[in-house]
This record gives sequence, C-alpha cells and structure tokens, in this order.
Amino acid sequence: MFASGLLSDSSIQVIMKHMTLFQTNYYGRNFSRLRFSEEFEQISTAARYEVLARQFRELVTDRYVSPLGEQRKEEIVRVIPIREYKALVKAGSTGHIAFRETRLGGCARAGYCEYGGIESVTKCAGGDNTGPCNDALYDRNRRAAVSRELKGINAKIAEAKTGSPRKRALENEAKALRNYLNATRKRYR
Repeated sequence: MFASGLLSDSSIQVIMKHMTLFQTNYYGRNFSRLRFSEEFEQISTAARYEVLARQFRELVTDRYVSPLGEQRKEEIVRVIPIREYKALVKAGSTGHIAFRETRLGGCARAGYCEYGGIESVTKCAGGDNTGPCNDALYDRNRRAAVSRELKGINAKIAEAKTGSPRKRALENEAKALRNYLNATRKRYR
C-alpha cells in the first residue's frame, strides 16, 4: 500500500486498524529498525490511554446507543464505573476496559474482532440477518456521514450485476447502515 503511493499514511492506518500512525509506519516504512527513547515511548503510550479514557467518558452519555437497547448499553458501560479521568486512563492501560472506534461508533469487545467494523459494518449492524453485534455501540453523531454513505452504496447497488456476490455484499452493507439509522433514531428515555 505504501509503495503504490495511492493511499495516505492515515488511510493505511485506518485500513490496518492501527491505533497510531507510528504503528503503521513501524510496519510499512521499515521504522522497526528505529529505536525511540524510553521517554518518548512513555509519552506516546500515555497519550494512547488518555484518548481511550476520553472515549470511555463519552460512552456513558446519550450520544452512544446499543442496537440491542438500553439494557445492553448499561451492561457494556457498567464495566466502566470509574468516572475519574486518571482512573480511566489506568483501567485502559491495564486492559480492564476495551473500546475501539468503528465507522458506526465503537466496539467494546476486548481483543481481536475478525469483522473489524472499518471496511464493512455488515456484521456490526446485522446486515447479514444475524442481528447486530453484542459489543457494538452506535454514535449518534455519525448519522449524517452514514446517510451519505448509504446513498453512495445505493447508487453502487443499482449498477451492480444482478445476483453477483458484489451486489449481495452491497445490499447487506446497505441493510446494516439502515439498521444503524433506525437504532440511532430512537430515544431511550
């Protein structure tokens, strides 16, 4: 991807699901031969956990919803009883809390997810008729972007060959995006 010159470093970072651009460059630009000072590594690591803590503080607000309802959101955020910022940073650094951004909001699954939530949200939002992911949290602030994306996918569906795997994949993605829009339209309270 780096060699093609067609993608920016930050685009490659998103595609590879790297937390930082340093990680992307480490692998893609042979930065593995570089050694950062211990002080820099500590600062960089602390900054990553501070970002995670800020994301967790937002999860308890009405901005995020679970596609499975208020009770499931409470189950997810219940593991975040910590409201003090420094304690959240520590909980993130020890692995007691997990969160990563996706195109629809975020995922609270600890560890690896084979579906990602970046290149496709079909599994995250139940576009494949299996129901939404149990660990998904939808960010209401992404409704406008998702609506634009759905419009683009609908145009691609119209051009795709009937019965083709591509058309089926696009239809599943469109259904997932509609599921997101329906779930974020509702108010819990």
